[in-house]
Amino acid sequence: MEGDAGIESSVRGAAAIALGAVSTRLELLGSEFEEDRAWLARIVLVAVAAAFCLGVGLVLVALFIVMAVDPADRLLALGTIAFAFAGAAAGLALWVAAMTRRKPRLFSASAAELKLDAERIRPTAAS
Repeated sequence: MEGDAGIESSVRGAAAIALGAVSTRLELLGSEFEEDRAWLARIVLVAVAAAFCLGVGLVLVALFIVMAVDPADRLLALGTIAFAFAGAAAGLALWVAAMTRRKPRLFSASAAELKLDAERIRPTAAS
């Protein structure tokens, strides 16, 4: 009977340790999720505001340039401006793609911690 109590106590202790580790990992997952959500919201808000301001400014600059050139050359000026805008859009799209590739994967810190936990509890060859 006394041996059963010792085993039960050991199992309860191991379960408490495991639950503590799982609880810590879940808290870490929650923190990472909140950080990523806040990062994304901030990026989207700033990008929308910047796109609006840039759009208005570029339309006004293009209108100014087209109206400033000789009427015979206005079509050429408009075409040149359109190609410049298209090139800028392509460059910005490449920049955004590169920026999103550099961002760490969602929950990468939690995944790394869980891998470490798995390695720690895995039996070693020496045991």
